[in-house]
Formats: sequence, structure tokens, C-alpha cells
Amino acid sequence: MLLAEVMGTFTLCAVILSQKYNNDASRSLIAFAVGLTLTCAILMIGGISGGCLNSAVGLVQTIFGNIMLKDARALKMSYGSLWIYMVGPLTGGILAGMYGKLNDVALANAKMVDESMVGINQEETMLNEGGRMEPKG
Repeated sequence: MLLAEVMGTFTLCAVILSQKYNNDASRSLIAFAVGLTLTCAILMIGGISGGCLNSAVGLVQTIFGNIMLKDARALKMSYGSLWIYMVGPLTGGILAGMYGKLNDVALANAKMVDESMVGINQEETMLNEGGRMEPKG
């Protein structure tokens, strides 16, 4: 159950973070991607852990379930799985945040390499065309 919650939350948060920095896509496409990811995550882990993907949902889900399913013989409420709903989404969110940060660094480095390659390509073009390179500085 714990692994299912971590993986589901990680996937949802990673998609949200990656769509946040994707300026090329339209708003409706971003909303569709996040909604589809949420639906798929709930369908995949719903049968395993209940598919809360959020600590607040897990807390309310556990309390409400214990109140509604309370038997007359069992007055004692069970919160044995509550820790899974607290630790799982928190861990998945932290991992997705670290993944998003690493992805941002990688994108920034790739952008810097692309910008430096533009200058190199312009210099090569001038040399191939027989143009003279003027010394800088």
C-alpha cells in the first residue's frame, strides 16, 4: 500500500511540475494531461490502497470509513493504516519535487549548451563561406 501511494503521488506531482514549465502547450492540454494522470493513478492504485494521493484525503477517508463502517460490537475505531496515507503521499511529493528540481537544472544546462552552440555554428558558417573572423576583444 505504501509503495502504491508513493508511486501514484510521485507520478501525479511530476506531471503537474513538468506541465508548469511547459510554455508551449495550451491550458486545455495541460488540464487534460493532469486530469488523465489523476484518473489513471486512481484507477491503478485505487484497489490496492484506496488511491488517496493526498494526506488530507487519506485522513478524512480513514476517519469517515471508520465512523460509517463501525459495528455495534466493535466500538473501538481502527486507525492502523492511517500512517500509510500520511507517509506515502508526503514521500511521493518530496521525490517529485526533487525530480522536478533536477529536471529544471537539466533543462537550464541544455538551454545554455544550445545557446553556446548557436555561436559555434555561426562561426563555422562564416569560415566555410570564406569569411574572415575578426578577433574579439
